[in-house]
Amino acid sequence: SKSQVLVAGFFATLAVVAAYTLHKKLKLRRLQTETKAYCGSCHCKNVQFEVIAPKHLVVWDCNCSICKMKKNWHFIVPNTSFQLLSGKENTTEYKFNSKVARHMFCSICGVQSYYFPRSNPDGVAITFACIDEKEVESYEIQKFDGQNWESFFKIADITKFSSLLPKS
Repeated sequence: SKSQVLVAGFFATLAVVAAYTLHKKLKLRRLQTETKAYCGSCHCKNVQFEVIAPKHLVVWDCNCSICKMKKNWHFIVPNTSFQLLSGKENTTEYKFNSKVARHMFCSICGVQSYYFPRSNPDGVAITFACIDEKEVESYEIQKFDGQNWESFFKIADITKFSSLLPKS
């Protein structure tokens, strides 16, 4: 009957949607655990680096005074996953307020391609816009309430991003 065909079609559609959803979840899990090398630089290319990070990047959108002004979306990796390839002599450090975070700017073009964040003293924050977007397979944006840094830091799980990455 016509109703049996409709019901069968409905369940077939549900099965396809469930399979697709499971496929996407498994792919995301794989991208969260597998790592790859990303190359990045400042605008003038004097400061260049390589970073090993997950294929799925968690990018932080912070609203603290400096990140808000720079629109600095960044992802965090362990110090051991970051290698400055060139431009150390062209890098200027800026500290403010608590003087814990070390913001590193190219002294030629002014771009901050990486910095050492207050939240993760054992890590490096990479400016998302400073890596080649063609290399990025997957990412998500997480909000960090930097205007209420101390209280938000207590409930955020940002510190896990500077712990050791899984082997790829």
